[in-house]
Amino acid sequence: MFSKAGRSLFKEVLSELRKEILQLPEGYKIPSQQELCNNFGVSRTLIREVLVSLEREGLIIRKQGLGTFVVKKEGIVQTGLDYLRGVYNIISTSGRTPKLILNEFEEVKATPPISKTLKIDKNEPLIKIKRLYTADDIPVIYAETYMVVNRIPGGREAILSVLKNEKSREEEIFSFLDKYFMRPIKHAIAEIEAIEANKYLSDLLKVPEKKAITLLLEVHYDENNIPLLYSLDYINTSVFKLSVFRRKI
Repeated sequence: MFSKAGRSLFKEVLSELRKEILQLPEGYKIPSQQELCNNFGVSRTLIREVLVSLEREGLIIRKQGLGTFVVKKEGIVQTGLDYLRGVYNIISTSGRTPKLILNEFEEVKATPPISKTLKIDKNEPLIKIKRLYTADDIPVIYAETYMVVNRIPGGREAILSVLKNEKSREEEIFSFLDKYFMRPIKHAIAEIEAIEANKYLSDLLKVPEKKAITLLLEVHYDENNIPLLYSLDYINTSVFKLSVFRRKI
């Protein structure tokens, strides 16, 4: 792990190299690790970690024996599934402008399927949050997230207070769990399904009815492996591309 100073330097190099890559064409071969070390005046370990982060963001791909290449498709937002980064961060690091155009929440009761997924009693109180994100004003993700009220410090009143605060609009839900409630999300387990857009999703994502879209179902867990959130992300994959980094074992 980097020290505090090392972490600051890592973020600085990551930001600068990201900016440079966003200006490069698809398939461009970036300099070698040693050349990057010389250019930035940093260690090989730091450059290696920067490249790992950029690969997770879907901005580069490393091909053994050939080098590292820019991955860019105009109009496309790309991200890997192996890293919890948040929609705003994903869109902005793809060179697009993120915006939240729908942000609603309501109190609901856990249905049998949701109670089973979150390991709670049926009819236990939940906060359901609905958000619609755009990239350069194109709808890319509609998300429905269920938050377990009784597992958050302060419960219902505290959660609603945060959600009503305008400052929380641009914060990822799992981020403000850490910031306001000190219940950080440590990992998530995701399932992927292909579904057809119904009338409701068609209107939200501006896609034809029955068009194939991706549904990403995720359960988010805290450090004690207790599920706090269950999210259903409906993704316009004509604009927002998902990728999985696979390694030979």
